[in-house]
Amino acid sequence: MGADLLKGAAQFLKQAEPASTAIVYHKSCGDGIAAAAIVARTFKEISGSLPKIMPYAYNEDFKKLSKQLSKYGFAIFVDLSVDKNKEELIKLSKSTKVLIVDHHELTNNLNEFGILHVHPKFFYHGNSSRYVGAKLAYDICSEVTDIREMCWLAGVGLVHDIGSEDFKE
Repeated sequence: MGADLLKGAAQFLKQAEPASTAIVYHKSCGDGIAAAAIVARTFKEISGSLPKIMPYAYNEDFKKLSKQLSKYGFAIFVDLSVDKNKEELIKLSKSTKVLIVDHHELTNNLNEFGILHVHPKFFYHGNSSRYVGAKLAYDICSEVTDIREMCWLAGVGLVHDIGSEDFKE
């Protein structure tokens, strides 16, 4: 299932046009910033353009964010535990294709609602909280193009969210 989810997320990125895509990340988290940078730089690598990059904090109004995102064809959440906003995400997915790449505590598996939800609990047998957002983003983007020069960004996320012990390579 893990390889299928990663490949599905890679397909999502290949289909998304930068001009109609928003990447949402936690604005004060080293892991989230690194994950957003990996995804954004992958877009730049494959299309020559950057998508909209939107910082977000957990205490902000998710309905307001969702309304902003409904203007985009694609929304990508990295390192954000947004699955607790199930109803709002399902509503958003009616107008916008949604990808969630997250390792925080899993509240809802949104794959059954037409949302591509990549979480380590769906495929990783180790401590899923240590398979951090930047590592997930790196593994997904590695399916899209050669991003080995960005491995240091995955390292930043791993060190920030204490996942480096599980992923020393």
